[in-house]
Amino acid sequence: MERQSEGPTLLDGWMVDLGGPKTKAMLDRLDQTIPWQKLATPLTSMCRNQETGRPNIPVVMMLKCVFLQKWFNLSDPQLEECLLDRISFRRFVGHRLCV
Repeated sequence: MERQSEGPTLLDGWMVDLGGPKTKAMLDRLDQTIPWQKLATPLTSMCRNQETGRPNIPVVMMLKCVFLQKWFNLSDPQLEECLLDRISFRRFVGHRLCV
């Protein structure tokens, strides 16, 4: 079972034009070009937890995080910091802008 993302918030709507335009344009192009669901399908069976415990983070979101790490040469702590700090990264992985 994967976590379900809630819909966009009012803050998401206000912040739609914020962030670095070059990074946003690049990530938008990559998001449209790469078949994320097709890449995630073989991994989904490995990421199933039992009925106990917290739901998994969506496989596509985790896959996008791994790609961000590779593209921007980020360690795990650096990726975590960027996901907290960079609007374009949060938008790319499908994370709400407001926690």
